Amino acid sequence: MSNTLYLNKAQRLNAAADARIEAYINQAIDASHNSTLQSQGISTDMIRDDLNLIFQQWQEHTKPRLEQFDNGHNLLIIPLSEIKMPLKKNKKKNAMSRTASARLLLSDSNGAVDIFRLGGGDKGTKSLEDGLNYYTKIANGQIDLDGNPRHGRAIDNYERGEFEKIFTQPIARYQGKTSPAAYLQSRLREVANKYDCFETFERDNLSALIQDVEATWLKSAKYSFLAIANRKALRAILLNSAPSLHDYQWLTRDIDARAQDKRLGAFMSYPGMMPLFTRKTTEQTYSRGHAKDIEASVRRKQKEDLAKHIDDGLSVAASLKNTFTNASDTKDTPPKYLGVYHGANDTVFGNSALKLLTKNIDNLSHFKREHYPKTAREWSAFDDDCSRLNRAAQQTGIHIKRLVDHYETASNGTQNWGDIGDFIQKMTKTLIFPLAIHIEQEMQNSEGGAHISAAQAMGSKKVSNAFLELFTIPQLIRGSKEWHERTQTVNAALKSISVDSDLSWPELIPETVAPNGVKIAALTSKPELEDEGTAMAHCVGGYASNCILQGAHILHLSISDSDGTPHNATLQLSEVNQGGRTTLSITQNRAESNRPPESRLLKASEWLVSAINEHKIEVDWPKIREGRNKAAQKYEENKIINQIGFDPHNIEHCETAYETMKRFLPKRMQGCSYQDYAIKSGLAEQIRQSFEQQIAARATLMAASSTPCNSPMGG
Repeated sequence: MSNTLYLNKAQRLNAAADARIEAYINQAIDASHNSTLQSQGISTDMIRDDLNLIFQQWQEHTKPRLEQFDNGHNLLIIPLSEIKMPLKKNKKKNAMSRTASARLLLSDSNGAVDIFRLGGGDKGTKSLEDGLNYYTKIANGQIDLDGNPRHGRAIDNYERGEFEKIFTQPIARYQGKTSPAAYLQSRLREVANKYDCFETFERDNLSALIQDVEATWLKSAKYSFLAIANRKALRAILLNSAPSLHDYQWLTRDIDARAQDKRLGAFMSYPGMMPLFTRKTTEQTYSRGHAKDIEASVRRKQKEDLAKHIDDGLSVAASLKNTFTNASDTKDTPPKYLGVYHGANDTVFGNSALKLLTKNIDNLSHFKREHYPKTAREWSAFDDDCSRLNRAAQQTGIHIKRLVDHYETASNGTQNWGDIGDFIQKMTKTLIFPLAIHIEQEMQNSEGGAHISAAQAMGSKKVSNAFLELFTIPQLIRGSKEWHERTQTVNAALKSISVDSDLSWPELIPETVAPNGVKIAALTSKPELEDEGTAMAHCVGGYASNCILQGAHILHLSISDSDGTPHNATLQLSEVNQGGRTTLSITQNRAESNRPPESRLLKASEWLVSAINEHKIEVDWPKIREGRNKAAQKYEENKIINQIGFDPHNIEHCETAYETMKRFLPKRMQGCSYQDYAIKSGLAEQIRQSFEQQIAARATLMAASSTPCNSPMGG
């Protein structure tokens, strides 16, 4: 329909309402006592004028009207009337209908609409007249609207339901003593009493008339609005189940025809996404002197960027990528690319989902379409999933796509990704950093300082990815679990690699025999611990660092039966320093292959600890501490050794560390030697590439610094 047809429809509705009022008046006159009127010389025209005057006053303060101007602007006035009761006697008799407030819809030649609310309050008609005159001058171009209006207030935003209320009257309006029907009935009774010729006016009939007429007037106002609005923009925003005034204004206000076509196309293609582009972000301010809400400013800037991208001809997908992701080369992105960015039905995409989408837009493309959220509850769960995935990616360095695939297929419960991150970090320091140092030495790439280049290579994303791609995520989970179960043992073994074979520490006590015949001998060097570990088939061989740095004491316990059957155990004691007094406690006591010791060995262990703690066996603690400190100083001479537990420059140490840690690698790598592992894993190649990039970067920097420049200073 054209504008003219909409206006004609509005006029026909108004004419129908007028006809309904006229029919009611005619019916009232026809029901009057015509013989009485004639005997008194009163014509029906006199009565009709009085009745029309009553309805006209109600109509004047209630009926919407459209004012059109030569500049193409329009002002649709939708008043809301009420009954004003004077503060004196005979209230009903002196009551009057007045315009209490009005909604004003101001449109320009492009169909952009601003909505204002004008209220009369206690100032009455004068205030409303001044307000209407003010907006009339704005509409015909006599004055400009800059900032807040001088009369009434601008409606910042209306959702669909709020907008529809403009064209409906509340049910409460037609109830009570101050309803239009009550007012009109009292005025009509005055006419009936004046001429003494009418039957009583029924309230129900009058109320039905008023409701019907006012509904018809508001329906006419709807058609008037459709005549002055941009109907393409209206059709576009109504594709979304929650359209708003902001959506409409984004499509119509302060833009040229080309930009409007771009925005209409975007909105009609993806109406559910458009609130990201259209919804106004208000700046929140606190008390005077406080800074503006920075987050609101960022969101506003994002919306400005989105609109600019659309106006420049980018697709919705490209606009979203340019604004909310770090992606590049988006100008050629086809519109269908947006399919990976949302799975919700466009018409039910709620505001909360939009907020979550902007925060998680980088993640959504990693999910399968069937797993996209479609309801508010699913969006909330999706937000939780993304938060968990982001934390896992930050803690482990695993690409989020791999994590998503794992969550979509895994049946087990949640994982402690922090623990897995610790495991990955330990494996990286133990297996990648030493390899990087050897390749660094091979390439003579040490200009960045000792170990700095190796550390940079170890932190390279490509190197990290090459290492992580050796594992499936279930393999990482299993490896982490096993490593955490054996952390103390593994760390002790790694730290013991660099302990020199001739480095020893003081013995706790000389070799002795317990009352039950068990022999007790202290182990005070790395070779002794390694021999003990081999003979007993457990991990004590790697505990040299515990003895040097942590005050551990390792002892071998042995006894034989009468038939010669031997029983052996390895006892680890720890020092407890409290109140200037040193005592001992049992940390571990293991027989062969970590089995529980024979009972006599257990009793001997308890006897030894008790005897030392009760000073029945004297221990020279100062001498032990002095000797242990000397051993520790020699052990910690190399800072790198102290950090990773062994000397990364020593290839034998690296090979030993690899043998300790390879049990946590995937099974296909566990059979490789250290050299084969470096090649087959792809790590050696990635590390070399990282060093080559570092060398090229330094060369570029040196060339730039050596380029002569003209000094701005004169001679």
